[in-house]
Amino acid sequence: MPSLPSIRRIAFRSDTSSGRQLSALREKFPDRPIAAFTASATRRVRHDILTQLRLREPRKYIARFHRPNLRHLVRQCDADAQLRLMVAALRAHAGGNAIVYAPTVARVGETVQFLKQRGIRAVGYHGKMDAQQRQCNQERWMSDECASLSARSRSGWE
Repeated sequence: MPSLPSIRRIAFRSDTSSGRQLSALREKFPDRPIAAFTASATRRVRHDILTQLRLREPRKYIARFHRPNLRHLVRQCDADAQLRLMVAALRAHAGGNAIVYAPTVARVGETVQFLKQRGIRAVGYHGKMDAQQRQCNQERWMSDECASLSARSRSGWE
């Protein structure tokens, strides 16, 4: 029996090529079990995932869960105060991991450089990176090699 390919995570948006990638999984592996996991999909996206993967009698577990390790800070401020607060928050939680969301691809790069200049290990992550670099940066962040991941807010996780 040939070995199965390693399928890590596929970001799913049904209106993009990732939706077509999901449907290709069932075509390439018609007799293999397929599992799908999501942390925040809407009802419509969950339905699209089931449709694209053509899951047979899927078991669905939908629940809220408390994540005490996640912290959110929302504060109205000017740009200078925002940068000071971001650095202070990252330093206050040194030893942990953080995701800093940026509104544009350009701001992802600027944020990474800003953090590095202040001695904070950071990598970028966005949908316009080539897949290999994006995966490498995600793995560096997940393995604690980099404390901060600057991501465009709609880039989708691979």
